[in-house]
Amino acid sequence: MNWDFIDLLIRDLESSKQTKPITFSVKHGIPEELKGSRGVYIIKQVKGEPQAAFNEYNVYRENNENLNCPPLNQKPNHILYVGRHKDDIRKRLAEHLVKASDTTSALRLNEWGTADYEIDVYLFPDINPNLLQIIEACFAEQMQPAFGQHGKI
Repeated sequence: MNWDFIDLLIRDLESSKQTKPITFSVKHGIPEELKGSRGVYIIKQVKGEPQAAFNEYNVYRENNENLNCPPLNQKPNHILYVGRHKDDIRKRLAEHLVKASDTTSALRLNEWGTADYEIDVYLFPDINPNLLQIIEACFAEQMQPAFGQHGKI
């Protein structure tokens, strides 16, 4: 058995520790530079009460049972959601912020969110896509987002 791939995974993880986030406000739109990028994102509430956002989202989910919405987690948090995309993170963020099909799991913030939000995006252009799932799960485990399945690898 050739175990060289382990060395590549370790190299990818080591280089990922140097990644700095691109942070932007939701009200200014999603930066074009994210198009076609691979990475992990964190959707944060920067103004407003986390409990209010938690309640607003819960009501939205109950009133839209036909939509595929991420589940509520155990408690409110200013960290709303942690996610990843291996091909086009800009497109995935648009699903959370602007428009998603009924079957796509997305927050749909434009339909219920009334607070101010920021997003941190960590780009990993050369990382093994399988490691994105591990990084996302570790971020979510540390941050305990209010919504979404977290900590699952």
